[in-house]
Amino acid sequence: MDEGKKIINEFAIASLIVGIFSFIRIFNVEKGLIAVAFGILALKRIKENSQLQGKNFAIAGIILGIVSAIATIVITIKFMPQLRQMQQQMMQQQPMVR
Repeated sequence: MDEGKKIINEFAIASLIVGIFSFIRIFNVEKGLIAVAFGILALKRIKENSQLQGKNFAIAGIILGIVSAIATIVITIKFMPQLRQMQQQMMQQQPMVR
């Protein structure tokens, strides 16, 4: 391998991709947290090995993951009363099965 060539860290790419995908479906706290974890791993490896690059990918993945997780939590808390009301209505409409 050429000494001057830098390699993009695979965790940085994974962090960015998972961070983007965490916005595709709602209620994806786990994907946001995975994006953050991959981003942190990528930053750690990039810091340890000067041949690796992708710091911006890792940072973007971390930011997207955090925003996605926070948005999911806020949306869940905001709509929890409506979800409970819908659940109660569904339970009342279902006939008792014996």
